Amino acid sequence: MKVKQALEAQQKKFEGEREQVQKDLLNRVEKVLKLEMQLDEAKDAYRQLENSISREDLKFKQKAQNLEKNLDQIHQMY
Repeated sequence: MKVKQALEAQQKKFEGEREQVQKDLLNRVEKVLKLEMQLDEAKDAYRQLENSISREDLKFKQKAQNLEKNLDQIHQMY
């Protein structure tokens, strides 16, 4: 009888832990999906912003990016 009770207690413990792990996994998956959706929205907004930039502004953006790269290279030297 004691063995059967111990086995049932272990089974309950295992089921409880399994349910908790499943809940945790589901929460993590939901968080990842939310983050992926937010990233997609941010990418779409960025693309729309890029498309609305005039050619002159685009040239300025490219120059600024080049200056940032040069600055990073200088920082890496020192």
